[in-house]
Amino acid sequence: MPEPGSGGYLLIKSWGAGFWSDVNHVLGQLLLAEIEARTPVVLWGEGSLYRDPGTENAWDIFFEPVSDATVDEVVRGGHKFYPSKWNADNIDTAVCNKWAGHGSRLGLESLGRPERVVVSDFNLRLFSLLPWIPEWYRLHGCDVESVYRDLAARYLKPRDEIRAVVERYTGQHFAKRPVLGVHVRATDKIVEDPRLPQINAEYFPAVDRFLEGHPEATLFLLTDGQSTLQTFRDRYGDRVIATESIRSDSQTGIHFQSQHERSRIGREVLTDVLIATRCDAFLGFGNSSVSTFVYHLKDWPESDCTLLGGTINHHGRNPYIYTTSRIPRGA
Repeated sequence: MPEPGSGGYLLIKSWGAGFWSDVNHVLGQLLLAEIEARTPVVLWGEGSLYRDPGTENAWDIFFEPVSDATVDEVVRGGHKFYPSKWNADNIDTAVCNKWAGHGSRLGLESLGRPERVVVSDFNLRLFSLLPWIPEWYRLHGCDVESVYRDLAARYLKPRDEIRAVVERYTGQHFAKRPVLGVHVRATDKIVEDPRLPQINAEYFPAVDRFLEGHPEATLFLLTDGQSTLQTFRDRYGDRVIATESIRSDSQTGIHFQSQHERSRIGREVLTDVLIATRCDAFLGFGNSSVSTFVYHLKDWPESDCTLLGGTINHHGRNPYIYTTSRIPRGA
């Protein structure tokens, strides 16, 4: 078992997608950092959709650092970088051959590299990394959910001010129990998943069944769609509660709408997920990182958490990654 940190650094850049998709990318790389004995450092710089102008590292707005190392320590140490498209002068650039060209779409090629600094800017998805966990590593043989919850518990530490917002909201609105959390996607998700109308049609029957057994329940709604919020309130009345958040009814995702404060978008979706973990039961969409992280961040009894349409983070293949070399299993 290698000594932690002896393998150098793993600099985890923003994946440049939805907030929880970016967090998913970070968790997968943290797993690789531990396997490779590299010290992890997260840099949500210019490529992050949640970074305000003038902010050096958006990760620090939302979470505590994942290690004691700093970005400056990594990039100013005169170290060699892998892939070679990166160096100390361009490490904060938004896009550098992300989708095409040298160093793009890298998968497991970073394993066993001799360079002191490995840089990751492409999401490998954590479930696809499980077969590469060596036998000596303490999470070897664990299922994907156990790995998610272990990494999240140790590394995802929301800032005090965000946790304070969660405490205030639940203290004010969760006095009446039980609370059913419901996450419904709108806006751009239909472009990614054409099943969305069929999936969304399943919500009302599922909520109605819950309310038959719990007629006094409160519904905490997470949604990016303004009309979705109104539809739920029209159907369920005052029992529906929701945070004051940016919502839209266009097919452009809120995180791709340039008129909004970037850090606010991140704080709102982080806060909503943390509040949802305080609910007594949860109903969400398994092809959304927002819903899956509500599931990952709490050890739910099986009957209390339903993800419609399957769970994207538990299976499948990564259609974005290609590999350029053969890597021995367990390398």
